[in-house]
Amino acid sequence: MRKLIAALVLALPMAAAAQSPTLDAVRARGEVTCAIHTGLPGFAMAGPDGRVAGIDADTCRAVAAAVLGDAGKVRFVPGSMADSLAATAAGRVDMMARAATQTMLRDTALGLAAAGVTVFDGQGFVVRRASGIADVSGLAGRTVCVTAGSTNELSLADAARRTGISVTALPLPTVDALLTAYGEGRCEALSADMVPLAGLVATRFGTAEHVVLPDVISREPLGPFVRDGDRGWEQIAFWTVNALTEAEALGITAANAAGLRESGSPRLRRLLGGLPGIGAPLGLADDWVFRVVTQVGNYAEVYERNLGAGSPIGLARGLNQLYDRGGLLYPIPMR
Repeated sequence: MRKLIAALVLALPMAAAAQSPTLDAVRARGEVTCAIHTGLPGFAMAGPDGRVAGIDADTCRAVAAAVLGDAGKVRFVPGSMADSLAATAAGRVDMMARAATQTMLRDTALGLAAAGVTVFDGQGFVVRRASGIADVSGLAGRTVCVTAGSTNELSLADAARRTGISVTALPLPTVDALLTAYGEGRCEALSADMVPLAGLVATRFGTAEHVVLPDVISREPLGPFVRDGDRGWEQIAFWTVNALTEAEALGITAANAAGLRESGSPRLRRLLGGLPGIGAPLGLADDWVFRVVTQVGNYAEVYERNLGAGSPIGLARGLNQLYDRGGLLYPIPMR
């Protein structure tokens, strides 16, 4: 009986790649449309030349490289968090990457599908050094600016109840409105995810006059979303994100990928398209990972130039380090 079952299993055809209307539309259009925030240092920030830089922008570029073979074939669609979520769910954009927290509600009830984590973060606070506020207890009786309708607004309320301190939340519709209100002194603290806060302090506020408090009041796994109901496109986005960390874990960089594709181990050659097989399950060309890594980089390269030592922010990897180096990044084997 066991031999019969084994024979039947082996006789079954290999599963074909999941059909994806989004993939078909992207190929016909010749570009990936990606909802982002274009004013968040380290995540997505338009430079003087109009080019958008940041880890979210590079996530979109990685998907474009995987699908179209060209990381430059992406069109960024700026908007508020609410607009981006709605546009993604409705299929008006192909994906969203804008420092958005992945939650059960967003993944199950809003017509969205989470597609991997790009930054592990937590919510914190920035205050003026002159305020004398040293930790979250010092916020008692103070006004805190927070983005309206965000997970940050909910977490702030939860933290106030949990700690028994009374804070007045000032919800604002956009990050720009948030920064303006804080700059004008309408609130004594600004609450958002810690990594974006570090970027704002380093590039906009300045560490001499502003400080990020040590308290972390929530867990904020940030990553891209796609429209729910298109399993094939969801898999492409998820495995593209995973490919960035898999490449780092295997020592593949933008500089050495070409050599490893030709003379690396069979595992590396297959991953990079030197041997066939890695593209078929997703309906992509076998060189899709190679295109991602050579055009965008591995996760370490993406992180360091946008958030780490190669950026004005200079943020340590912390939780966003590989698992064997004390972090939370644990890439799923791509076999």
